[in-house]
Amino acid sequence: MDLYTLRDLKKKSHSLSQNELSDFEERMDYGVHSAELYDVFLSHPGLSTPLLCTIEGEFRKRGFSVLTLTGRNGKNGTFSSEVKKIFPRCNALVITDLYEKNFTWQDYHQIGYFSCLKNRIAVLPILKKDVNTDTYQGRGIFAHYPYLGSGIVFMENRETYWVMKNPDSYVDFEYWLSADPEYIDW
Repeated sequence: MDLYTLRDLKKKSHSLSQNELSDFEERMDYGVHSAELYDVFLSHPGLSTPLLCTIEGEFRKRGFSVLTLTGRNGKNGTFSSEVKKIFPRCNALVITDLYEKNFTWQDYHQIGYFSCLKNRIAVLPILKKDVNTDTYQGRGIFAHYPYLGSGIVFMENRETYWVMKNPDSYVDFEYWLSADPEYIDW
């Protein structure tokens, strides 16, 4: 499994056109105000719009729907009554962990609220540099949740996310989204 690096995400985000960024922001604005259901709510403390667009594109490329709050709709990851309305429409909370950012009270509130609501939370690590490993050691509260890595599904030749407790204990993201979190056989 591969973990994202900040360098690789920035490289991908530099190839985005202004139209792609505008389309992304419109999708997110529409999603906030629609009644659609989503696979993932992406919480992103401190990530720029181009990086968010890149990550959202990676989820979509793998067939998963994503909703997030962008700076354009004025919330930028804040915990508000609007988030409380959005969370029930999302099957999982994926929170990015960019090592150079510190936790905020908003991160803790989002995690706590979603834990009570659905108990399906994973961390998407964004490493500062390529450490040539698929091992991630979460800091603080992130140490209590599984993390996502990207890889190929054997014999299906499709790329997906894998939810991992460690590199030897993982499940397919699609299965993780549908299974009861209490009964996943890691």
